[in-house]
Amino acid sequence: VYYCKHCDTYIFQSLGCNSRICSCCGKRHADSWAKQLSHHMFKVPHRHFVMSIASELWPYLRQDRSLWKVYMDSAIDTLNDYLPKIMQRDVTIGAIVILHPFGKDMMFHPHLHLIITEGGFGPDKSWMHQFYFKAEGFASCWKYHVCRNLHHAGIPFSVTNWCYQHKRFYVWVHRDGTINNPKNIARYLGRYVRHPAIANSRIDFFNKKTMRVGFHYEDHEQRIDKVMTTDEFITALIQHIPEPQFKMIR
Repeated sequence: VYYCKHCDTYIFQSLGCNSRICSCCGKRHADSWAKQLSHHMFKVPHRHFVMSIASELWPYLRQDRSLWKVYMDSAIDTLNDYLPKIMQRDVTIGAIVILHPFGKDMMFHPHLHLIITEGGFGPDKSWMHQFYFKAEGFASCWKYHVCRNLHHAGIPFSVTNWCYQHKRFYVWVHRDGTINNPKNIARYLGRYVRHPAIANSRIDFFNKKTMRVGFHYEDHEQRIDKVMTTDEFITALIQHIPEPQFKMIR
């Protein structure tokens, strides 16, 4: 708080909280982090992938947060298995794996964002480009590794096996395809990687009398409006705060 003796005026200056769930500080921190990281990435083409699992497995990840790391490690297992096979050579893949525990509606919907090199590095550190990724083969490999790892981590075999046999596991490759420019990589990282669960622009109102919060989100280019009590809103928000020292980005 600043006070001017001549004008008899108080000026209030807001300070940042630097919290990951804050829609202001979280966005600013994400942009800064993405810009710094883009300078350290390999100067090769990259791809943006989104990967998810069957909704029947979500409650297990919500109840047992130790499964979050298993979930993320399964993506690396998939990359290390699938890409050398399709490239028919021994390669090392560069990857950033990011866990998003929330969906657009702020409910628990754990999915992974991956920024991966479009190819890999051989034993002699030479770069080998792989432009084409067959989505069906990648999704099948992802389903195998994540079901296997989650079962070994404690989810009953009957659940993981049923999901493996009957459910389609989601793999999505960004429609813009290859990311060549480091500045574009920074933009992707800032937008998809470390943003808070909800932006200020999506919060439409707060009614102090009824203690309700209104917000909206886009689903398949259609606007959906949602209203929650303040307790429901805060609960939806804080459920996505990870355990202390847990790395949401690997």
